[in-house]
Amino acid sequence: MTEIVVGVDGSEGGLVAAEWAAAEAVLRDVPLRVVYAVAPWLFDVPVDPRIGSVREWMHKNAEEVVQEAVNRARARFHALGVHEARVSGGQVGGQPAAVLIKEAEGAAMVVVGSHGAGGLSGLLMGSVALQVVSHAPCPAVAVRVDRARAEATPPADREADRDATTETTADAGADAGSEAAGSREDEAGEPAAKPWRRMRRVPEHGEHGEIVVGVDGSEGSAAALAFAFEEAALRDARLRVVLAWTHPEPAGPGGVEPLVYDVDAVGEEQERALAEFVAGGQADFPDVPLTRQVVRARPARALAEASDRADLLVVGTRGRGGFTGLLLGSVGHALVHRARRPVAVVPPWRR
Repeated sequence: MTEIVVGVDGSEGGLVAAEWAAAEAVLRDVPLRVVYAVAPWLFDVPVDPRIGSVREWMHKNAEEVVQEAVNRARARFHALGVHEARVSGGQVGGQPAAVLIKEAEGAAMVVVGSHGAGGLSGLLMGSVALQVVSHAPCPAVAVRVDRARAEATPPADREADRDATTETTADAGADAGSEAAGSREDEAGEPAAKPWRRMRRVPEHGEHGEIVVGVDGSEGSAAALAFAFEEAALRDARLRVVLAWTHPEPAGPGGVEPLVYDVDAVGEEQERALAEFVAGGQADFPDVPLTRQVVRARPARALAEASDRADLLVVGTRGRGGFTGLLLGSVGHALVHRARRPVAVVPPWRR
């Protein structure tokens, strides 16, 4: 995994995604590649000579779009103290989603804006972003573009039973992280700069110092958890692991929903399951401050609400369904639309 790929289309959304991707590239110390998907007929398909000038104009326009995104990305590199920015860009023929999915093969991450210009290229429109985050071969991040509108939107109303929330903070991990941070110094004897503290200068990257990940015990959420631990460690950020559960539902047609069950017992069972699920990752990243949160609420609503206080929301592409149903495709898609912060969708094979 040697680079981060970001898709652009000439919209402000693509430029915002490029800036976010640049900050992530600094964090991971990898190059950034800007990709613009161009209509296939601009490449190998013969074109009537009478519209040759249109082809030339579109190629030139694509070059300008890529160059503007590269310039914005380089500016972000420089703002973060990296003056030898490893940023490249180019045009690729094909449909936007297919292009980005293919270009993401072997990448550390692919980044898209949640909305784009539409029109000719259609890149980064909602449907394209959803296709990319659903099928990318690597972690895919959808960056929310309309931040101003998002800030004006009130948080989702809590369900009546939303009060049934349990949080457990791993104090030992937090203390270990503090001790380790205090002992790191550079050769000059000054405290070493932490990646997350550098990111504090990038509001959409480090405003809150917390990563939120949704889990349900499935293989997909295990991959999401591993990615979230890694991201939190890179940023020197806190990690909040959220497990949302709801009332048991009938298994299928003709099924019967329990009339009476012990809510407290179910909640305690979920807490034990969550503690066991995160134990392995916590052992691998003991310096990451960790909070476990069990919420009796719909997964999409619980995670969207938790992400209001986070810099990044992480989910898997698929969940296990059944009792919890967390991280099903519909939930992930809803979060890409609803969450106010960037959403990272991690494929199950990324472990």
